[in-house]
This record gives sequence, C-alpha cells and structure tokens, in this order.
Amino acid sequence: MNKTISVCGYIKTGATSVLNFLSEFDDNIVRKKEFQLIRVIDGISDLMYYFKKGYYVHNSIAIHKFKKHLKNIQKNMSGETKAQFCAITDAYFKALITSSWYGATSEIENYFYPYLKRFWLSRKIIGAVKKAHAIIDKTHKTSNGFPYNEMYLVNSNFLPITTEYIENLLKVLGKKDEKNIVLDQFFSSVNPKNEMTFVNNPLAIVVDRDPRDHYLYHVNNYYRSGTRAIPINDVKDYVLYYKYMRREKSNFKSDPLILCINFEDMIYKYQETTCKIVDFLGLKNNNKPKSRFDPENYMQNTQLFRTHSKHKQDILYIEKELPEYLYPFEGSNIEQ
Repeated sequence: MNKTISVCGYIKTGATSVLNFLSEFDDNIVRKKEFQLIRVIDGISDLMYYFKKGYYVHNSIAIHKFKKHLKNIQKNMSGETKAQFCAITDAYFKALITSSWYGATSEIENYFYPYLKRFWLSRKIIGAVKKAHAIIDKTHKTSNGFPYNEMYLVNSNFLPITTEYIENLLKVLGKKDEKNIVLDQFFSSVNPKNEMTFVNNPLAIVVDRDPRDHYLYHVNNYYRSGTRAIPINDVKDYVLYYKYMRREKSNFKSDPLILCINFEDMIYKYQETTCKIVDFLGLKNNNKPKSRFDPENYMQNTQLFRTHSKHKQDILYIEKELPEYLYPFEGSNIEQ
C-alpha cells in the first residue's frame, strides 16, 4: 500500500471507468476531483524546467507563477484542509528559497507590468517612481513598492524538497501509510514518467479509446457543450492530434510503473483487465464488485461509429490513418 496512483486519459477516453473500479477497494482512497499540481502550466514541472536553467530571474518569475497557481488551488479548499495546505506550502517555500529581495530587471518588469512597459509615458512614470524610491532609500528606509517585486535565489536540492512537499500535501488529501491514494489526471497521459519523478511510490494507469468512438463522442457530446479541447472541425486535424498525443506511448508502454489499457477492455474483457489492474497495483480482494463500475452500463459508449452514418467518410479516414489504434470489436461480448 501507500502508493500514489494516477489514472490518466486523453480527454474522454474512459479514465473514469478505472477510477470507479478502484473505488470498490478498501485499499484505496480515490479522489475523482482533479488535483492539478505537477503537469499543469506553471506547475511543478514548469518550476523545475526554469530552475534547471539556473538564471535567478527565470527562477523568480517561475516562483511567482507557481504561487499564483497555488492560490487558485486554495480557492477550492476550506477549513482545516486549507489551513494545512497553506502551512505546508509556506514551509516548502522557506526550504526552497535561500534568499529574497525586492528588485527589478527588464524581464521582471515585462512580466508584471507588460502594458505599462509598452508606452512611452508609463515607462517615464516607472523611471520617476524608481528615482523616488532611491531618495527614500537614502534615509535608510528601504521601500519595496511598485515597480519592485520579490526576487529569489533557490536551493539546489529542488527535487528532494519538492518530493517531500508533494508527499505532505497528499497526506492532507487523505493519503495514509496503509492505503493507496488514487488521483485523476495527476500525471500526464502524454508521458507519465515526466511527473512520476516528484512522487514517492508512483504508479500510473493510462486509459485509451478507439479513435472512431473518441472522435464521435466529441462531435456529438463534448463539442456541443461548448468545450473545444480537441480539433474535430476537420477529421485530418483530429488524426494529427490523436497521433501527436500518443507520440511518447511506445517509450513508456513497457515501463513497469505504467499500465496501458483500453477503455473497451474494461467492458469486453472485464475479468481479464481488472485482474491485470489488481496485479499491477497489488490490491487485495474486491469486496464490492461492480458496485461502482458495471461494464453493462458502459457498453452504450462503445461502437458509436456503427450508428452514426452521417460521419461515415470521417470514420473511413480514421480507419485508414490510425489502423494500429482501432479496437477489434468483431465478435466482442461482455465477459461475465
């Protein structure tokens, strides 16, 4: 136990089916609400990228961006959970930042005041304010207001400090020594290995789906709701997108910490696939089988391409361009 498990998908490829199945085990604490800390823009991965560059200005801007992201996370918390999150985060920055001061460079000013830097008059005002600060500083009363911002030097032990920080946050979310914590999209499906570096005892399950059904689901449901996360106006763009998102899959498919499955296998090969998941995660017996995930209830979300003749030409194009990703539905029946 005590594993951090991420169930990853490619936007509506069926990751929820695995989350529901894992919630049937007492071994697991399953959080279906996404906790975006590592893989997102301005998250931990971006922070490490800029720290590796070694330039303090890049580090400073990256930390400011990460702090802004953390504030957005805190908005969805309350009570003791929020208090613990804030305390752990404060301790993290104290360990991570070795020195700080208020200052300005052209990069810092361009980040914080992009519009003011654009115009001649506002640039003059910034210069005048700096001169005013200099006069105040001569009186030994250091002024830290506009246009200055906090700048940082950081600890070289970024990885161990950050790993401890994430582990402490996961405990706030419910992780216990005797249980696994299961998170939705905690690692990226493009290459989970990139984010697993920051976590103790990480495992990932990547869930994929037949591209024909994936395409039609977005055309008929997701796209109509106003969400345009993937390109579907032109099936050629969709095919390029589908290939692009799976460009690293061959490199991590055989990784012992990553299990790749198909959404369709959760339905048509239920017994075989769920046993594979149980063995991969080292779970005990499922005492509530099919209470949260019943393959019968999900079958209607498969083989959509057989009933949508309107998009026949698009489906034929997908079959031609993505043959290695097509699920072999012929003769498929739900395993009992």
